[in-house]
Amino acid sequence: MALSPEHAVGLLKASLTAVVGDLSKQIAGLTEVVAGQSPLVDLKAAAKHLGVSTRTLRRMVAADEVPYRRFGRTLRFSLALFAPKRRDEPAAAPPRGRPRELVTPRRRAKASPR
Repeated sequence: MALSPEHAVGLLKASLTAVVGDLSKQIAGLTEVVAGQSPLVDLKAAAKHLGVSTRTLRRMVAADEVPYRRFGRTLRFSLALFAPKRRDEPAAAPPRGRPRELVTPRRRAKASPR
């Protein structure tokens, strides 16, 4: 039994309407998720927010001390993932220099009697 062109068009419209309805629900859900996220900022803006230089922030990225995303060669940061900055306090700079390791002193070998 062959379908008439009008009947086929009607079935196609009904199925497309259902698909579009499902997609619009999915888009609405994703829009809510995205609206709750903070935008990603570049290296300069993130360094300013943290109160450090861009060079220091690059060092922090290399040491994996801050959350970041890499898009190609560029770095992007979500300010919401950083610790909240208090208005009455300036941002604390990370400790300078390399972290010190606990080194136990070597014992001297006892002198052998001659």
